[in-house]
Amino acid sequence: MTMLRKIILIVSVSVLSFAARSAHWTCNPYDYQYDMTAYVQLLDGGQAIADLSRYEVAALVGDECRGVVQWVAVFNGRTYGLARLWSQAEQGDVLRWHVYDAVAERNVAVYGSQVELPFVSQSVAGLPSAPISLDLQAHVRGDVTGDGRIDIADINRIINMMLGKVPGNETLTLGDVTSDGRIDIADVNALINLMLGK
Repeated sequence: MTMLRKIILIVSVSVLSFAARSAHWTCNPYDYQYDMTAYVQLLDGGQAIADLSRYEVAALVGDECRGVVQWVAVFNGRTYGLARLWSQAEQGDVLRWHVYDAVAERNVAVYGSQVELPFVSQSVAGLPSAPISLDLQAHVRGDVTGDGRIDIADINRIINMMLGKVPGNETLTLGDVTSDGRIDIADVNALINLMLGK
């Protein structure tokens, strides 16, 4: 029994120490009726990031925060993220993971097939032993949606960015395919050329 109390104390202190630094996003769970749980890990080019204290991770629907990740250190030195996610509907919302670098004071783009998560009430996404992977480096040029493919969905997302229908913190990070500092028709043309293999 004493060992169990020590384990609970160590995990609680780990979560609280990371939570104390997390201030970029906030979410009030009392605003929502339904919840789910997700386990995540943060990678850099496919490798686990050792020092997660500088990163804050949240799941958003548009600009609305639906949950903030709390980092949990485990005994083998590995750290995973635990998030309780919220919604007003039992299912249907699509959450998108966002990363904020508190040291550099900027949003960091994340990529991969697990960047978006459909909300399903009372479900669990990922496991502590197999968390959702969010990679800060594994980006394919032109993959605006971050799903690992270049297709019509990427063109639609750039057009939505041009129309201001996508949060500003994503626009230049993902949509500026030509790297000229703006999102315009040239990015759409560049994306079409990438899709055609040019």
